[in-house]
Amino acid sequence: MKRLVGRDEGSLGALYGRRRCGKSRILRETVPARRAVFFVGDDRDPALQRASLAAEIGRKIEGFDGVTYPGWDSLLARWWSDAPRGTVLILDELPSLVAKAPELPSLLQKRVDRDADRGLHLLVAGSSQRMMQGLVLDRSAPLYGRAAEIMKIVPLAAGWIQEALEIKDPVKAIEAFAVWGGIPRYWELAADHSRPVSAIRELVLDPLGVLHDEPSRLLLDDLRDTTQAASILSLVGQGCHRVSEIAGGMGKPATSLSRPMQRLMEMDLVDREVPFGEPHRGSKRTLYRINDPFLRFWFRFVEPNRSRLEARQLDAVAGEIAAAMGHHVGGVWE
Repeated sequence: MKRLVGRDEGSLGALYGRRRCGKSRILRETVPARRAVFFVGDDRDPALQRASLAAEIGRKIEGFDGVTYPGWDSLLARWWSDAPRGTVLILDELPSLVAKAPELPSLLQKRVDRDADRGLHLLVAGSSQRMMQGLVLDRSAPLYGRAAEIMKIVPLAAGWIQEALEIKDPVKAIEAFAVWGGIPRYWELAADHSRPVSAIRELVLDPLGVLHDEPSRLLLDDLRDTTQAASILSLVGQGCHRVSEIAGGMGKPATSLSRPMQRLMEMDLVDREVPFGEPHRGSKRTLYRINDPFLRFWFRFVEPNRSRLEARQLDAVAGEIAAAMGHHVGGVWE
């Protein structure tokens, strides 16, 4: 991104990927604050979001927030007219903005195409992989082909957790990765606790914990209806690895699961394993497993015990997790 915003002509860059992987942090670390206007979209009415963005721009351009903008077109027109050359407009969580203002991608495309000689840079980011791909990568999208750089931010590899959590014992590092996976924000939260057991208890098991409902939030980023996806993940997490087993648990024909299974694989949440020598399509020996260690942990130990955890039986559940932890870690290690 540093290379992108260092160009003389205007440019467009896009970051997308799963929530809590560090997209916002990357933008803040790579773009100098003195050159950037950083705005995070949300679910408020468009008029309120325009007022908030105008206030942020007003910190760079005096008087920008002294005007009420009737629409996004007028706000963007003034930005591209008055912003100093080399300034970067960062629109984080763009899908939230577009959900309330569907016209926004076309307006951005018009400014990117028309005012490239102004030397202004636009960076967009979002946690909804489906919407970001539809806004930037789909051939029918207004911004398709305009981005000079597109980055998909993925979870970190297992080797980094040892350094991040200052774990000296490699075995302990693998055990930590089996719980937190490669999500940097989970590592930051776990680092605030002196013992792994207390981190799991307070962050994940406790109904008031920051990560207790994390899978629901994760699915809502990309799916309108999360019921079917959550049901599939629940069954896979409990040991149903064949489509026939999953379909049987849901009381549905196996053919009806093709599309939702494919969607979960596109989101990198489920992995498809085909035995060597078997055809990639149509094999009845194909197995499905939860790809992400944290979700695998959550759907194995937390989801089946939601009622007990709400009843504050945290100690009992924690004891059962400790007894089965070796098997869980072994699966992640493999």
